[in-house]
Amino acid sequence: MKTVAQPESRGITTALIYTRVSSDDQAREGVSLDAQLAECWRYAARHGWSLADEYQDVMADP
Repeated sequence: MKTVAQPESRGITTALIYTRVSSDDQAREGVSLDAQLAECWRYAARHGWSLADEYQDVMADP
């Protein structure tokens, strides 16, 4: 596979946030939607990214 160098981008990166929990246990163990969202915001801020939208996926235990 040939690697092609991409030109350096100087624009603003726009990110989307997707958070997900698939069980009540995950929420109790510190991977709640709010905890994930907060970490995503911090990550984007550290990298100077603009946030466009947030998506959440919640799956309940049967």
